[in-house]
Amino acid sequence: MKVTINQKALERLQRGHDWIFRSDLAGVEAEVAGPATVVSEKGKVLGEALYSPKSLIALRMMTQGQERITEGLIRERLRLAHERRRVIYPGEEAYRVVFGEADRLPSLIVDRFADVAVFQTLSAGMETFKETVVAALREMLNPRSILERNDSSVREREGLPLIRQAVWGEAPEEVAFRFSGKTFSFPALEGQKTGFFLDQRYNAEAAARYARGEMLDAFCYVGQFGLHAAPCAQSVLCVDASDAAVRQVRRNAERNGFANIKAQEANVF
Repeated sequence: MKVTINQKALERLQRGHDWIFRSDLAGVEAEVAGPATVVSEKGKVLGEALYSPKSLIALRMMTQGQERITEGLIRERLRLAHERRRVIYPGEEAYRVVFGEADRLPSLIVDRFADVAVFQTLSAGMETFKETVVAALREMLNPRSILERNDSSVREREGLPLIRQAVWGEAPEEVAFRFSGKTFSFPALEGQKTGFFLDQRYNAEAAARYARGEMLDAFCYVGQFGLHAAPCAQSVLCVDASDAAVRQVRRNAERNGFANIKAQEANVF
C-alpha cells in the first residue's frame, strides 16, 4: 500500500518529525490499516510507516528508504528495547519495556510488573501487529500473564474498540511488584493507563530527595510519590478523587510498613 505526502510533510519529516497528519496527504492508495510505503510527490520512496485510516495522525514513520515493516522488524525492536531496559535497570523487576516512538515502535507501550506484562496498541497501524507483539513478549519475558489495557480513549479516535483483557494466562486479582526498593500493587485490569506509572520512576525518586516535614501527594493514584517520600517526611497526606485509589494507597502503605501516610478521598481543587 502506497501513501503520497505533500511538500510540507516532507520538510517536517526531514527535520525529524515522524508523524504525518492527514491534512498533509497528497494521495492514498487504499484505506487499509497497517504498513504503508511513503513517497514524495516526486515519487521518491521515503520509507515505511504505520497507516491509520481514521486518525488525524495518518502516518507514523518506522523506517527509511527501502527498509520494510515486517514481523521480524517488530520483534527485533522489541528485543533491543528490552535489552536497553535491562542495562538501565539491572536487577529491577518492574520497568517500562517499550516507550513507543522512543524505541522506534510508535504507539506501542509495554510495561513489565515482575511476572505480568501489560501492553497498549494505541494506533490502528500498530493494532495489526498485536499478535506479533504478544508472541514476542511470551518468548522474551516468559510472563505468567499478559494483559491488554487497550481502554484508552485515544483508540476511539483511531476507530478501535476499547478492550481490557488477559491475552495470555489469567489476569491475577492483584498485580504486586517491587519498584525502586518498595512494594506496590494495583488491581489487574483496573486503574489508570497500564495500572501504574512506571515512566515516573525518576520523578518519584526526586520527590524522595526533597521530602521533609509535612508532604502532600495530590492526585496520588496508588501512592507512588507518597510512598517514596514517606521515609524522609514527618507525615504524608495522599489525596485522590477515586475511592479505589485511596484504598490502594492504604494497602501499599501497609505493605511497606509506613505508619506516617494518611490517604484521603477528596477533590484537590
